[in-house]
Amino acid sequence: MTKKGESVTLSLAAEDKALLEQIALEQGCKWGEKPNVSLLVERIARREIPLGNPTPQTKLIHALALVEKTLVMALEAIRQA
Repeated sequence: MTKKGESVTLSLAAEDKALLEQIALEQGCKWGEKPNVSLLVERIARREIPLGNPTPQTKLIHALALVEKTLVMALEAIRQA
């Protein structure tokens, strides 16, 4: 599943790259089991991941997204059992 698009190159310290990869994992931005920083940046650009101080509404949206993700994972586990 290859996706063609614009290319952006970042120069980061290894520590910053590791931090971005950790955030990507926390936000469910993965390619297989590996963190996907490109997907993280894409979701931030689409405002799917809020920046700054979250409002109560964005906190609720984030919580609902986590619930949805958990339910999908649970259904997948049930199907595999």
